[in-house]
Amino acid sequence: MWFKNLRQFVAAKNAQAFAIGAVILIMIAVTAITIYLSINAPLETKECEFQHSIEVTDDFIALNSAINLLHDTINSRILKYKNEQPESSKRHSAISRFVQAESLIESVPIKLKPSKESSIALPLASGTISFLADKSEISVRLTEGEVAAPNTTGIDNFNSSKNFSHVLEPGWNGDVNVTTSGNITLDGPPYVSACIVSNMTNSTNSTGFDTGSNSTVYDNITWYVENITAEASIALKVRTDMFPNMKNATKWYNCYAIESEEGRNSFPLPDLCTVSKGHRYVQFRAELKTENPQKTPKLINVSINYSHENVILANASGIIQYESSYHYLPDQVITYQNGAVIKSQDDGGLVCGPFNISFLNVTNNRTRIDISLVNLTGENVSGIAGKSTLVRLRLLDRKLISDSLFYPNLTLTVNSRNADTIGRWFNDTLKNLTSPQDYTVNTSTEQVEIELYAKEHGIELYLEEATYDVKM
Repeated sequence: MWFKNLRQFVAAKNAQAFAIGAVILIMIAVTAITIYLSINAPLETKECEFQHSIEVTDDFIALNSAINLLHDTINSRILKYKNEQPESSKRHSAISRFVQAESLIESVPIKLKPSKESSIALPLASGTISFLADKSEISVRLTEGEVAAPNTTGIDNFNSSKNFSHVLEPGWNGDVNVTTSGNITLDGPPYVSACIVSNMTNSTNSTGFDTGSNSTVYDNITWYVENITAEASIALKVRTDMFPNMKNATKWYNCYAIESEEGRNSFPLPDLCTVSKGHRYVQFRAELKTENPQKTPKLINVSINYSHENVILANASGIIQYESSYHYLPDQVITYQNGAVIKSQDDGGLVCGPFNISFLNVTNNRTRIDISLVNLTGENVSGIAGKSTLVRLRLLDRKLISDSLFYPNLTLTVNSRNADTIGRWFNDTLKNLTSPQDYTVNTSTEQVEIELYAKEHGIELYLEEATYDVKM
């Protein structure tokens, strides 16, 4: 009996020992797994997040490349259009109609969640992508100390030979008569053809009409004609410049010829590529022709309407923005803004760009600036989440605002949450191209202002603006 009890006692002790051993082994295993996960799970999570951050940045670089591709494609087609339609291409509206007819579209996928997740990583939340059409504006404007009082005074009443100059060019072999009331006709008979240009400033080397301020915005040119037939015609050309002698104005042969109809005529000057707001001086040219040696067309009066106001040459806005919800890269934001991709994080900064703006150090004591503004428009979209989204871009319009025209002092203003990054880029770029006295860069919380000071010959500016419709 006692032997039986002894065996039961030993078995119980063995069972207890086995149970204790099993618990200890389980505890060791759990501890080991816990230690392993505590060390490796954060590393795996951080690696997945870092890899996805690179993927999203690459997607945004692809987005920037897609916009640049649309831009380069339409510019090459516009160049071909200009060669085929040289006269029409001198009007902004003609270029816009051509661009709208082309209907260029690109689509770019943006990955909002890592394509591959580690089995031991912490759960990774999806990031979100937004499109905000009214954010991060960039503008190009004139820096004008004083703005003249608004008015609508313009050129009118050719009543003196001091007001015009006869053009001696091949193909224009006649002269004109000017009456005391300002009527202009071909000198004859016989009548042939003649060309005159306005000379409204009675001082040496000054031919442009002085509007009184650089802060000039042009409206319509208006004129009256008589005796316009199939045999007789009058065409006007208009150009502007920042200099009174019109030395950098567009050459007349590159100016659009505005054909006249019988009676009153009016034409919107902002539609001409040779006319720019921010130019103080304006000049026009009248070309009179007839195929009937006994009849002459008559130009009765010419007036140019303008006003004075703060001149903004162009502005654009719109951002596409990815915001993460990472564990180890918190609050990371990747932004496409006007030709630049910017990453907001400790290791971030300007990823690519540079804002479609280049500063060229040229000869003749002047600065040249090339700017291609990217205007994003469409319905605002905020906070799209998921595995990925498709950003669709459609080119709506492309405007050539200044084709290497000259201006006095200019100011670039960039509104952005990445003002520090943008300000550093402008400072680094400009200090390698020009002297410190030729510019200032002022950076505040969400704005950068770059003031460029004209030298003797002014600032040469190439400025265009492309508008894209954005859908997600």
